[in-house]
Amino acid sequence: IMGIYAYSQAKTALLYRTFDQLTSVRIEKKKRVQDFFKQRLNEVKGLKISEQFNTPFHENAYPALQNIHIYNDHFTKQFSYKNKKTHFQYNKPNEEGRFLSIELNERHQLLFDSLKKDASHDVRIIELISDSAFNSEILIYRNYFTSEDTFLFAFSLDLEQINSIMLDRNPQNGLGESGEAYLVGSDLLMRSISRFEENSLFKIKVETEGVYYAFQDSIGTSTFDDYRQVHVLSSFSKIQLQDLDWVILAEIDYEEAMIPIRSYGYNI
Repeated sequence: IMGIYAYSQAKTALLYRTFDQLTSVRIEKKKRVQDFFKQRLNEVKGLKISEQFNTPFHENAYPALQNIHIYNDHFTKQFSYKNKKTHFQYNKPNEEGRFLSIELNERHQLLFDSLKKDASHDVRIIELISDSAFNSEILIYRNYFTSEDTFLFAFSLDLEQINSIMLDRNPQNGLGESGEAYLVGSDLLMRSISRFEENSLFKIKVETEGVYYAFQDSIGTSTFDDYRQVHVLSSFSKIQLQDLDWVILAEIDYEEAMIPIRSYGYNI
């Protein structure tokens, strides 16, 4: 009887310790993601747009739009938009540091025409979700108003920057061999890549207890089957991001988490 009691106590202690580890990972990654978005928002907010428009807009729209860039690796595309005839789209700068302009597609034109109706001066975030991760984007944008027109500036986030925060394959960092931390949007699709499933971004739906509770503003830990139908220990919560309704989870397979207690049980 004493052996069974000791085993039960040890198992409970192991569960609490593992949940604490997962919660520490979740909190740490949550802060890094929040800081990443805050920094990108501040970069767009800090654009010196008015300095480029030093002559009447109808005469100087093209050179002004061409000169507004953010020079870092956090954005894959940059857009300057007045209308369907006056706009620029740039990919990352080439080796010489030059931005290369490409034709703006109809999908972006329709979106930007809609966003230009926003009368706010605030910097905003919008998700452009498509049927593939390649065509899906997270854009940070702002409108710039003049007495004559509205100009929109939008910047497409490099999603690999988010993945690099969330994905951790080092077993020494609290997630073991089977653990992972990931983000989920309000449509229940992944917003960061899976450690186990290829092509998971904006593709894999995560309909688990942890996601459900997190979207109910619960902060907690539990055990349940994950999106792979594998039983896991999980720590979950909402993640506070401007204009985005996301949750964050840190999980580890139940089987791996219980390895220490199984060997203990065999010796009772």
